[in-house]
Amino acid sequence: MSENKPPLLSHFAAVFPVENVTDTLAWYEEKLGFTIDFKWQNPPTYAVISREEIKIHITEKDDDYKPSKEHTAIYIFVHDVDALFAEFKAEGLVNGELQNAEYGMRDFDLIDLNGFKLSFGQSTH
Repeated sequence: MSENKPPLLSHFAAVFPVENVTDTLAWYEEKLGFTIDFKWQNPPTYAVISREEIKIHITEKDDDYKPSKEHTAIYIFVHDVDALFAEFKAEGLVNGELQNAEYGMRDFDLIDLNGFKLSFGQSTH
């Protein structure tokens, strides 16, 4: 990239298509500590939630889309994975264990109420 050109890309948004936006917003607030930044329509058909620097967009799906419980929908890099694991474990949200992976991350997964697999990790390097 030329030193004269400003960057073109700014940031990204993961968009999760769900059956019920209202239920999803409540779950992310109550279980994962996210806050609602934006809702569109009443009842909402689109919303943006955040926790610290992480934003997830939630949209009402209009097809038969099904999330994979095997493949990660979003991998969230964290500063203290042990503390976050303890927080979510206390809420009964994780079934597995926190582990050091061969690929240099200490991480864990959970499945949200819609079936999306969320992974949280911190570098071991």
